[in-house]
Amino acid sequence: MLRFFCIGDSDTCCGFALAGVAGENPETSEEAEAAFDRVRHDPAIAIVIITEEIAAHLQGRIMEHRVSGSRPMVVEIPANLSDDFEGGSLMDSIRQAIGISL
Repeated sequence: MLRFFCIGDSDTCCGFALAGVAGENPETSEEAEAAFDRVRHDPAIAIVIITEEIAAHLQGRIMEHRVSGSRPMVVEIPANLSDDFEGGSLMDSIRQAIGISL
């Protein structure tokens, strides 16, 4: 069964964990790179949800992965405290990012 994975701040990971989505809260750029490399090669993961702050450290890797056209799909969402979040729901952010309702 294909699944989601979240790489983000602790609040975002905790929120997704309540919905049954596994996640990781990297503390350093190196940890973020390792987490991203690990999940993008996991055949069981269909969608990686990553917060903008962490994605900023991984732009080259994310772009390279997107250009390859391989799974998983990488979706960037605003962190819950960012100006872009504007108090909306996390599902609204995901819906806006990928264009479909989950």
